[in-house]
Amino acid sequence: RLAFAPDGALHVGKTHLSWAGNNGIMRIEAPKSLPPLIESVHLLAKGFEVRFTTPIDFEGYPGASLYRFRYKYHATYGSPKIDEAALEVRTHVASKDRRSVILELAEPIQEGFIHELRFPGLKSADGRDLLGPIAYYQVVKAK
Repeated sequence: RLAFAPDGALHVGKTHLSWAGNNGIMRIEAPKSLPPLIESVHLLAKGFEVRFTTPIDFEGYPGASLYRFRYKYHATYGSPKIDEAALEVRTHVASKDRRSVILELAEPIQEGFIHELRFPGLKSADGRDLLGPIAYYQVVKAK
């Protein structure tokens, strides 16, 4: 079981029968501030809007790389990636607060694909590396 304390700490109840192992309660302290992370990805008509937890330094950044693929849906467990393709980002426009960027693609978004968005080398405005610079978004229905 998970529960948040009034001070923001997370309390985790552990049992010997779960992946967390052992018995007891674990307290995880709330961070003083969030590290630079991808906070959310939203589908737009011509691309994606990516929001970050902190302001990002987009000055001179060459841009994200995007890639799409699908999996076979069949009775057998597992599947290789199929219909793989790199996508061209036509433009990337940062917001005034530098906490989000809009990625406009050169071709239409296709339904049924998983999109991998990579931000190699991206840093926060205060110079910290982006933690977890990859996000995945499955497009069920294109806008």
